[in-house]
Amino acid sequence: MSPPDGLRTDDFRVLPLNPADAAAVERAAALLVESFREHHPRAWPDMEAAREELRECLNPEWIILGAFDADGALVGWIGGQPQYYGDVWELHPMVVDERFR
Repeated sequence: MSPPDGLRTDDFRVLPLNPADAAAVERAAALLVESFREHHPRAWPDMEAAREELRECLNPEWIILGAFDADGALVGWIGGQPQYYGDVWELHPMVVDERFR
């Protein structure tokens, strides 16, 4: 399957989400609200609920990776939470801007 509108995979970088990058953290919260609004509106109904999820995911013992476009804008992210004494990682949440799905 080809990326939309001629996008190439080298147009993106996957990097740890930096908690000090206020713009990326705020965009990550907005992506949760926007992306789940239609099918799961109670998941993260507003920005405060989404910010709380981000605070939890930014736990240094967890993994949080962002997908950044060529301009450095966050277009998606994924969190990883250790489960079963660290033997398994649960991927939660995972969100991608609808323009890039």
